[in-house]
Amino acid sequence: MAIFGVDPNYTLDELNQFVEERETARQGPLTAIGNKDGKTIIEIDTLDPAGAPATPSKITTAGTPPAGARIIGRGKIYVSGTLTDATAYKPV
Repeated sequence: MAIFGVDPNYTLDELNQFVEERETARQGPLTAIGNKDGKTIIEIDTLDPAGAPATPSKITTAGTPPAGARIIGRGKIYVSGTLTDATAYKPV
């Protein structure tokens, strides 16, 4: 398991890019999102035998992910400096 504290000023696009880069580099899927000590927390499962997902996981603040997506988890994260409700999901 790898846990990353991310700059609270990242935009949603920057957070999604961060997730994609970490899933690829750490060879595992996103497993949780949240916040701690003023940072967004991103958790990647580095022990998953399947490795990095073929389609990167995504985070949305729109409430509901696209139809058919598998929800990974929900939590409060920082987006552009504001604590925001978010949903992490595996796209279709």
